[in-house]
Amino acid sequence: MSNCLRSPGGRKSWLLLPLAVAAVLLAALFSDRAGFRPIDWENYLLAAARLRAGGSPYQGLEFFAPPWIAILLIPFSLLPIEYSSGIWLLISATAAYSASILWTRFGNFPAAPRARVMLSALTAASPVAFYVYVTGQITALAELALIVLAVLATSGEQRRILIPTVIAALLVTAKPHVVGFPLALIVLQAIRSRRWKVPVVFGTTILIAAVVSWALHPGWLGEWLRSLQTGEFLGGPGLAAGGYFGLREAGVPGILLWLPAGYALLYWKRNGLTAPALALAIAGGLTLLPYLRIYDHLVLWPAAITASGMLRSKGSPIFAAVPLAAMLLLPLTDLAMLLPPLIVGMLLAGVTLGSRSPASD
Repeated sequence: MSNCLRSPGGRKSWLLLPLAVAAVLLAALFSDRAGFRPIDWENYLLAAARLRAGGSPYQGLEFFAPPWIAILLIPFSLLPIEYSSGIWLLISATAAYSASILWTRFGNFPAAPRARVMLSALTAASPVAFYVYVTGQITALAELALIVLAVLATSGEQRRILIPTVIAALLVTAKPHVVGFPLALIVLQAIRSRRWKVPVVFGTTILIAAVVSWALHPGWLGEWLRSLQTGEFLGGPGLAAGGYFGLREAGVPGILLWLPAGYALLYWKRNGLTAPALALAIAGGLTLLPYLRIYDHLVLWPAAITASGMLRSKGSPIFAAVPLAAMLLLPLTDLAMLLPPLIVGMLLAGVTLGSRSPASD
């Protein structure tokens, strides 16, 4: 028997296994009894089933992720949707919670472990997370993958990162328009610090995934791009649903929406990939997007947590509560489009008011 299995940590891992199995079974039974069938999850499963049968995951279907996401979901497509929906809900909630736990460690805020657990539970139970769950979206996994890649790219320990990097590379690309800008900074940071394993493994993984997708469906690239631009779906042509009203539709000049991303790039150049730098990239990247659904605002939680930590370190607990309160309240109104620029403003306040603190290291 290995040392790991003989150790207390190894025994605890084995004890958690039956609990995990029980949770999966209960989630499946819940969705079956409650008739829980999220619309986007149905589209994901249809895309996976079509690709498994040699068909297109894009034609006449609201599926906008790269085809390797459909490949990853093929095992779920073999289950009845009445059961898989609950399992996917459990996975999404676990990913949302884990992403916040990992981020609070990355940014070192809150400092107390109990506070980190409570804040992470709050993010996983927030309105934006609820929108992820009821639609069956993959946003929580993309958020977790982004943070995992950030940790790997900044870690001095480069051993045993192959499998986490491969998994994170596949999942983060499920939402390329949402995480594209912060993801680019993560890759640039790894190259800048000569931690070559992350960008090399990331690039190789995507290349292999693209080749496998081509082998299953040679026309996937053109169909994917067309689905993002001109496909006719329930919400309207392409990725953007008809009737969407955002900052550009409200009359904000496009050039102004690029300024937060530009500042994030300059901040990263001066300070490296710190928690504030990545938080600025996340919020700045979401600000410049011409189209953003409420469930995709889940990715904004790490930036809101960092903004709160930076403001709290300046001795202003009232202002520190503003980013968290905004994440909890604005998604329930028609003002959700203001969330990214608001969090950018809170981050800028934390940067400019600035004594150095654990939250800004």
